[in-house]
Amino acid sequence: MRTWLLLSAILGIFISIDVSVSSYALVQNGSSGILLASYPVATTQVQEYVTTDKPYYALGVEGSAIAYISGHVSGAQPMVTITVKTPDSEYKNLTCNTDPAGYFSVPYLIDFDAPVGQYYITAYYNDGQVSTNFYVMRG
Repeated sequence: MRTWLLLSAILGIFISIDVSVSSYALVQNGSSGILLASYPVATTQVQEYVTTDKPYYALGVEGSAIAYISGHVSGAQPMVTITVKTPDSEYKNLTCNTDPAGYFSVPYLIDFDAPVGQYYITAYYNDGQVSTNFYVMRG
């Protein structure tokens, strides 16, 4: 996204317009519209990621637990496929829709008799993937 920063020294106006992929600043001469300078400006882009609401889940008297898996992917990706690998090397696949900005969220049920240890999560989108992990223990 290209962000044009329009500055007016006389009127004291600062305007930012998003138009493309990179960002540049334009400095104009007051309200005359004469361009004085153009230079790149740093932009912030949301990176792709997948995470859970907690780093570990304790199974115990309350029984099962729910891990909320969420993240962000780039590009026009309407759906994300999530693979959860359990400590005993079983794979469980989930799919969820993304919102228009690429964010997603899906609950994952951890049964009361689930194996303890490290669980690996991989979210697949377009031609990419992002990963994280969490732990399950007896409480």
